[in-house]
Amino acid sequence: MSDKEYLSVAEFSELSGLSIATVWRYVHQGLLLSKQVARRHRVLIPRSALEKLSAETSRTPSAAARTDDTAPRRTRLSGRKPDWMKD
Repeated sequence: MSDKEYLSVAEFSELSGLSIATVWRYVHQGLLLSKQVARRHRVLIPRSALEKLSAETSRTPSAAARTDDTAPRRTRLSGRKPDWMKD
């Protein structure tokens, strides 16, 4: 394992098992600590964020482990159905 202090988004994605899009979303939402040296330069994520992320995900139940009572419910949006959904 490398002893680098910071990881690129791609490296973080590979080590965490998250997709690159998810890592970017976490960075933009402020869920992952990140550092950008200057405008238009790459974003770096501290290696410690990887350990923090794994600790947080081990505490929260996965979607498959939820019971039916806690599963998110889909609500139908109001309005007419699109033409491709009509019979």
